[in-house]
Amino acid sequence: MTAVKYPRVLAIHEAGHAVVGVIQGQWIDGVHMRTKQEVRTGDKIITERGVAVHAQGLVEGSSMVHPASVKECLAQGIVVPVRRDSALIDMIGLAAGVIAEARHSRRSAMEIALFGGGSGDHEAMRARAELLPDPREAEGEAWATAKQLVRKHWRAVEALADVLQRKRYTPGEQVHAIVMAVAQ
Repeated sequence: MTAVKYPRVLAIHEAGHAVVGVIQGQWIDGVHMRTKQEVRTGDKIITERGVAVHAQGLVEGSSMVHPASVKECLAQGIVVPVRRDSALIDMIGLAAGVIAEARHSRRSAMEIALFGGGSGDHEAMRARAELLPDPREAEGEAWATAKQLVRKHWRAVEALADVLQRKRYTPGEQVHAIVMAVAQ
């Protein structure tokens, strides 16, 4: 068996995103992991779409709402309706990594979202919430739903994290197979 290379807390965080994404019906292309040393030396994650990302972990998959595109359209006077349920699916998936990390590390989810590894997730959630008529309500609903889903599927989060700790890249097919096998 391959030795553990990546920190458990990072694997749990990324597994939280991936498991909840799969449970919500989103396709996960794969999960990327990097050590802090790899990130410090400039080792970027190259996504399936060829985008270089400077991060320690990344779940690559489908997204329902793209805030930058919506805002660009609005700036040009083009009204783009954003479905609340679509934005919530993205927001729940983003919150799930933070919730999983908080559960594992016994820290506050808000502490992680504001000051820790979940700050980018929190920013992405807020960008989606701002497109809705009820941003605060939507954020609260996303956090609460993510917490329920992570708790319900904790065994799947742990099982996927076990794999993620040992692999630089885990393909989507393997992610889905693990989640579906354990989440039954």
